[in-house]
Amino acid sequence: MINKYNTNFFPDNIKDFSIKVLILIIYIIVIIKNINKITIESKNILFVPFVIILGYYIGDFFSGIYHYFMDTYDIYYIKELHKNFRIHHDNPLSLERFPFIASVVEIMPVGIVQGLLTLHFFKNYPLVILGSVITNLVMCSAQVAHRFAHRRTHEYDKNGNKQYYIPSFIKFLQDKNIILNNKEHRKHHLTEVMNYSISNGSTSSILDTVIDKFNLPVSTYKNSDNIHKRRNIIEKYDIINKFLQN
Repeated sequence: MINKYNTNFFPDNIKDFSIKVLILIIYIIVIIKNINKITIESKNILFVPFVIILGYYIGDFFSGIYHYFMDTYDIYYIKELHKNFRIHHDNPLSLERFPFIASVVEIMPVGIVQGLLTLHFFKNYPLVILGSVITNLVMCSAQVAHRFAHRRTHEYDKNGNKQYYIPSFIKFLQDKNIILNNKEHRKHHLTEVMNYSISNGSTSSILDTVIDKFNLPVSTYKNSDNIHKRRNIIEKYDIINKFLQN
């Protein structure tokens, strides 16, 4: 197996290591506190499967919002995150330049806030907490699923040599669309203006519809100048139509 990128789980830099481990620990504590509040009464048992499924889809939708936000808008305080999202359009394997824990914890600060808000506002509503926990876990696993989707697409290099080992259970989950399917995600990289959801991709069409309904801008990076460019809805569909014709 050949892997020319960062193969470490943890960063070598002690500061990065400490920050990422701290985020991971805080997130686990918040999730456990949420789980401890879940006491399902017998009369509500039938609602549990529905709540879990709903959380699965909402988590994917939130992952799409996160991805869309990073691709499209500019916030000075997180400019590096914006930059890395856009650069990976030009080089999808740029995700592999970072230690694996970077993908694990990237969305966790958002998940921590969600978990704390759930504990504060819904502590007496165990079904809501259950749905929030599932949503949180699915949303925060997005960058891991995203990274494995790119590994699957680039499993072999141009010479047919294996670059990445991908566990068979990961491939099974991808093929069954339980986590992000690499072929579906490839549509986002070929257009940059659709298929934003990256946990399992099941809600991409819903998010695309919302973007169109409210006439929200989309953006491209992988162009002749590698410059971040906003696109309006007409330009968006010009790009999509060209993609569909190929």
